[in-house]
Amino acid sequence: MNQVAQRYARALFSLSVEAKKVDLVRQEINRLSLLAKSSPQLNTFMAAKRFGRKAHADALEQWATKEKVSPLLQRFLTFVCMHGRAEHLGQIAQAFESLACQAENQMRAQVTSAVSLTKDQQKLVTEALAHAFKKEIFLDQAVDEHLLGGMTIRTGSMLIDGSLKSKLAQLQQVMREG
Repeated sequence: MNQVAQRYARALFSLSVEAKKVDLVRQEINRLSLLAKSSPQLNTFMAAKRFGRKAHADALEQWATKEKVSPLLQRFLTFVCMHGRAEHLGQIAQAFESLACQAENQMRAQVTSAVSLTKDQQKLVTEALAHAFKKEIFLDQAVDEHLLGGMTIRTGSMLIDGSLKSKLAQLQQVMREG
């Protein structure tokens, strides 16, 4: 996560705390983040300087109006765009989510497995992580058939790799050396 995104996220978080609207802004910025993840065209548009800051701000203002986003987040999005930082919005949203989780003693974990986890497996992973980190855990799940089996868990900058692909690579390395 770059420093620009962290700085803007801290500013938005401070404004949200001051306005007592952290939960609302968190929901709204997560909706924006989901839109950005599902729309490569939006990301390309926001990263393209040739359209100009005003065009970026106008596009986000239209989205914010349609989605009935709070005035606080609307002003923030306009500010970000007018200062030429629109391409950082995805990272700003991630950094804001991280700050909100820290404030609530929560943690988001990205679990990637070869097949989709059952509800029982999700519960076991959540409980194990909650016990290890002493935080409330929210799982985001993804499937990657290339893992062959097992799973990887990413929390912030930490990666727990329990995938079969990783284990086979380690075994192959040991066999080469031995």
